Amino acid sequence: MQRLLQAMSDQDVRAATGLPLTRNRSTWLPRVIDLEIASICLTYRAARSRMGSLTTCSGALSIYRADVVLDNLDDYTASAMVQGDDRRLTHYAQLRGKVVSVPEAVVHTDMPASVKGLYRQRIRWSSSHWHYTRWEVANLPTGPMLWACFHLILSVVVPASLAWTLVAAPLLGQEVRWQFLAYWTVACWLLNLKYAVGRPHMLARERWLTWLLGTPVLVAVHLVVLRPAMIHALFRLRSNSWGTRGAQVRGRYRGRPVPVLADA
Repeated sequence: MQRLLQAMSDQDVRAATGLPLTRNRSTWLPRVIDLEIASICLTYRAARSRMGSLTTCSGALSIYRADVVLDNLDDYTASAMVQGDDRRLTHYAQLRGKVVSVPEAVVHTDMPASVKGLYRQRIRWSSSHWHYTRWEVANLPTGPMLWACFHLILSVVVPASLAWTLVAAPLLGQEVRWQFLAYWTVACWLLNLKYAVGRPHMLARERWLTWLLGTPVLVAVHLVVLRPAMIHALFRLRSNSWGTRGAQVRGRYRGRPVPVLADA
């Protein structure tokens, strides 16, 4: 919280978000998801923060100025009840000033330990993305709006390319060009390099091994879980069942305490 409050000392900053790290890394799937999320936050989210185009704060650790919430309370309780409350709060902040990522502000949280749980989580996240994309293009300032357009293009082009390469091409009798998996894996190694170098609260050997061995596994998880969940979410936009606000959630973590202030 101290790091987030320091970022808020800039009066132009209307919201600040931290770095979520996975604590239940005793099995392979949460460890791979830790690699994915931490890498995104340390590279992609950091870049968007510097360019003033961050459109989603982490629900695990974020703070907002009081007026951002209170002045939009009616709209928030009505429209975001089951439709991406973290994203909606970030929208309010973007319309009033800057939203920044603070990787020094760390929070430890649990991630799904099963493929089924991960699939359901990503349907929720992707539903929020699809639901608000049109609003972002129409209402956000130029920088965030252009990023929203870029993300929308990727959200369409990447699944379409995968579907053509892995499904349509074989059905049409064409050769499957598996080289794209090698290109994708190498690109992910480069994009995830910040994890190996700077993922906090982890020994260097563990960071580098997770980066080296986990990246190819993450590519496979993208192919069979994350991308299908994103497409599935597109066809569930009329349903509000993916929302979690108001749901009863029970924690299952029984691991040892995490020394989050060890290097403070």
